[in-house]
Amino acid sequence: MPPLPPLELVMPVLLYDVLAPAIVAAAFLLMAKAFLPQVGTDVGAVAGILVAFWVGNYFQHAVAFRLDSETSLTLSSWWNALRVSFVGSAEGQAPPPSARYWLPWAVAASTIVGLTVRWPSLPPDLAAIFRTGVSAAVAYLLTPRGMRHDYGWLWPTLAGVFAIGWQTLDRLGKSSPGGWLPALASMLFVLGGMVVLHAHSARITDAAMIAAGGWFGLAVAAWFTKADSSAAAPVLAIGLPSLMLTAMHDTYSEIPPTAFALIGLAPLVLVFTLLAPGERRSTWRFVLIASCVALTPAFIGLAMAMKAESLSFE
Repeated sequence: MPPLPPLELVMPVLLYDVLAPAIVAAAFLLMAKAFLPQVGTDVGAVAGILVAFWVGNYFQHAVAFRLDSETSLTLSSWWNALRVSFVGSAEGQAPPPSARYWLPWAVAASTIVGLTVRWPSLPPDLAAIFRTGVSAAVAYLLTPRGMRHDYGWLWPTLAGVFAIGWQTLDRLGKSSPGGWLPALASMLFVLGGMVVLHAHSARITDAAMIAAGGWFGLAVAAWFTKADSSAAAPVLAIGLPSLMLTAMHDTYSEIPPTAFALIGLAPLVLVFTLLAPGERRSTWRFVLIASCVALTPAFIGLAMAMKAESLSFE
């Protein structure tokens, strides 16, 4: 049995990574549903998950929003960094920020775009085109430059993973509302965080656990209100694969790339659950099968990580 972490390490994670984001996310979803009856579920889910991550990050500093820790972030410097990240820097100029820097920005932007394309009057095919275009752009941005150069197929493949996962989660949430889908998202981020913990990266682990806490809050609120929280789907469909790619690229361990991939691709296998008729997607049998389908590769990835690396809390 692996060693258990000491209580002084566990309590901050429970309080700031899980509990605080969960309370924020649940509160936003409940208030939006109560005061914005027409669009409350979508707005509450998106605002809840994004603000929840900001709150958790405020305490744990899992990601950096500044380009330089010593200077304030300005719109012009941010925009220039984004431009350079896409088109490259000229000789003598500073290199663009890492893909890891853009992860929270890309996920937040994708989630906001996802909220707008859920407008009832927008044709579903046009919404799917928007999701695909955004997926392609953020996949290019979130693929590390070295990997983008060495593996030219990687970022288009990642774009496909994003788009299919996003579309799948959106359809599942609409046809099967309630707390099971955000609860599944929370569990997948927890498993991803445990894999990254075995890769010995505390900050990336915190990022995964904060996301898990936010999803847990949405799950609790959606469970009682039967709300559809799939407007926040990009946080799972884009955030989890990107986080695993970042962890694989930025950490040094004996964990095989397959372990990270199994976690990151776990939401994608939910596409097979769309074969079930829509009227059956709210039954407990469907929820159980769909959850097992997604969790099985994630647990296999965690088992591979635990076999490859041990934990030390000294």
